[in-house]
Amino acid sequence: MLSSNPAALPEPVESNPRAISIYTIVVVALAILGVLTVVGGVALAWVDKALPESVIVLGSVAVGALAGMVAPQSR
Repeated sequence: MLSSNPAALPEPVESNPRAISIYTIVVVALAILGVLTVVGGVALAWVDKALPESVIVLGSVAVGALAGMVAPQSR
């Protein structure tokens, strides 16, 4: 599942095996939150209801945080 030589993990995460599993859980949770926001928006549009702005903001922040966590860092 995880490669033995991760390319984009921060140094403190690479050095601690427990941190890698926590990092993975956070990445998966943020991805699920982003997907649920899109699915919820489509479902609400299907029944002609508006998606609350707070849900849009929550999904946007989740996707932004996910991008920040998985983007390669310069060392």
